[in-house]
Amino acid sequence: MEHMKEFVDDFNKKQTPLNIGRVITMVLSSVDTEKEVTLIAITGGRGIRSKLYSMGLVPGVKLTVLNRNGTGPVMVAVKDSRLAIGHGMAEKIIVE
Repeated sequence: MEHMKEFVDDFNKKQTPLNIGRVITMVLSSVDTEKEVTLIAITGGRGIRSKLYSMGLVPGVKLTVLNRNGTGPVMVAVKDSRLAIGHGMAEKIIVE
């Protein structure tokens, strides 16, 4: 649990790609269009995690960014679904 706290603290300071061990991670809102990534963690509270989990966004799932438009929503493909995720939520989703 201490490792996760350090990770979140580091994430909150940088908001850019992070190097944790051998894995390069970043927030979903910074991923380029047409890139496939794996969801690592959601840094928000219980409410946002519950909402995203119910949409199929759980750690380990593969996402493809379909459209990322500045500060607007991020469009992603998850399995057979397409989702629009608000920019604020996308900044709480850690991917690799």
